[in-house]
Amino acid sequence: MRVLSILFLFVISSLSLAQSKRANELSIKFDNDAAFETDKYYSNGIELMYKRRFGGQSSLTKFRLGVAHKIFTPEATLSTAVVEGDHPYTGLLYGIFGFSHVNNSYYLRADLWYGKQGPDAKAGSLQNLFHRMTPSSEVNGWQNQTSNQTFYNGEFKIIKINRGPVFEFSPWLQGHTGGLLRDVELGLKMAIHLGFLEFFTNGSVVNNYFNAILQGSKKQDSTYVIASEDMKDIYYKADAGFHLLLKSFRLTLKVNYYSAQFEGAKDHTYATLETAFYF
Repeated sequence: MRVLSILFLFVISSLSLAQSKRANELSIKFDNDAAFETDKYYSNGIELMYKRRFGGQSSLTKFRLGVAHKIFTPEATLSTAVVEGDHPYTGLLYGIFGFSHVNNSYYLRADLWYGKQGPDAKAGSLQNLFHRMTPSSEVNGWQNQTSNQTFYNGEFKIIKINRGPVFEFSPWLQGHTGGLLRDVELGLKMAIHLGFLEFFTNGSVVNNYFNAILQGSKKQDSTYVIASEDMKDIYYKADAGFHLLLKSFRLTLKVNYYSAQFEGAKDHTYATLETAFYF
């Protein structure tokens, strides 16, 4: 029995560590709030990401190249009129270019986003196309979405890794700057590592300075956006879920929570499903 237990631990450890030997990673991530019977605020998102190690399989630094599309709507999506105090309609379509580096003590990631916000992102067309293929009602207010803007935005994240054989308590710092988002976020990751399974939760506080998703572009007037004085300077985020880590594959499922970001807003919860392939 003892021999079988040792063999089992060896196998699951091999499965979870084997992915680190692969030079390439391709992942796709889906965000949606339908699981919580809502269709508001951050309603849907898709991100496709390719990562490759610099210098071959032994490198700890990865190049990152991706594309993302995100849809944001108010709570009152059946009305064609602007509802004061509700989330603006807007969409994002942008490319991602960056790198990440990890060692036993730290994880560092830095990305540059370049893309479109507003009608050019085609968020309304995509959302209503999907809704016509499902029992969902058509969203009627996209003519009131934020104006077009082309944006550059930077994102960084630093994690101080404090991980034992099973438990992890890692503080982290994340921030954005540019024409879309400007904020600083301080958080803590807690996790339990069980071979090819990792259960995790994150909690964070965000100090917001500017959010064009809610406030619109500073260069273009929009039909309806949230006024600066109605924005909350501080809001909170949390998530919880698990990673399934195998030799050539990773599956992540988690639940995300945001507290209200502006006066009159409600808390929001959505789900994330991500798959990654290593080759």
